Amino acid sequence: MNPTYYYQEVTCLPDHEISIGFVLGKVMDEIHLALVESAAGTQDCRIGLSFPEYREASQEDVMTDASQKTTHDELQGPPIGSKIRVFARSDDDLLQLNLSNRLSRLLDYVHLTSVRKLERKINRYAVYKRCQTKSSRDRLIRRQMKRKGLDQATAQAEYATFKPRYSQLPYVNMRSHSTAQRFRLYIERSMAEAGEDWCFSTYGLSGTTAVPEF
Repeated sequence: MNPTYYYQEVTCLPDHEISIGFVLGKVMDEIHLALVESAAGTQDCRIGLSFPEYREASQEDVMTDASQKTTHDELQGPPIGSKIRVFARSDDDLLQLNLSNRLSRLLDYVHLTSVRKLERKINRYAVYKRCQTKSSRDRLIRRQMKRKGLDQATAQAEYATFKPRYSQLPYVNMRSHSTAQRFRLYIERSMAEAGEDWCFSTYGLSGTTAVPEF
């Protein structure tokens, strides 16, 4: 017997002044903060995300910064899409998340549904997991400091002309709340079978737990 699912859907609305990619990043920032609080320091939470408009990125997508307003973004939208579905197996979990309050500052740019019970039969499930690129400049600098015992200034100088190789996976532009630095949250989707496990990171992603696709 399939488990019961509840969900809310967030849609980023087209706007002449702000790109969909920028708004999506702001939405994900707020969802991440809400999940950190709901997990209460455990790093595991009962809320999972899906991206219904997810598509494989083209080379043009890879070279486009989704935080900036571009003709490409306006016409096609970022590869990650303009929608986020927020899933739980209890309506209480979604009500406690209180997305309407979390996203109140963005309501001119997003549409948020009420909490809905998923009534339809689901035949497709997918895993959405985070993938971290190995060519991050900051990550390489930290690695050099640890391996070679270099101070930060010396390690940074070694990578002064470093040009990162971007993953071709769809991503969301986000901001680290500990360092205030921007980063790309790369997300990989793969089809999977539904399972009993229901555990996600504070980004609403998992390498093993599948969410409904419809």
